[in-house]
Amino acid sequence: MYDEFHKNGSITLTDDGWAIDNLESQGLSLSGNAKTRRKILQDIVDSLGVECHDGGLFVMTDVEHLPEVKQRLLQVIMKINDDVKSSF
Repeated sequence: MYDEFHKNGSITLTDDGWAIDNLESQGLSLSGNAKTRRKILQDIVDSLGVECHDGGLFVMTDVEHLPEVKQRLLQVIMKINDDVKSSF
């Protein structure tokens, strides 16, 4: 997990694509005909307020909410790993 601090005081937390790359390295593609897996992924990120773009998970926050938001991103990574694998 990476923290990127911006001049305006906001912080972007990202997994830099690790979670999805990890699944794909285990043979669980999220592209092509993997509609069910993509739906599971989208439901998870939507439910915890995290965004998925270009294969990476990220969320923006401020210093005050950093611990809570960091925990949400970790929950998304763990839930994706569990739920997408179980759909295989």
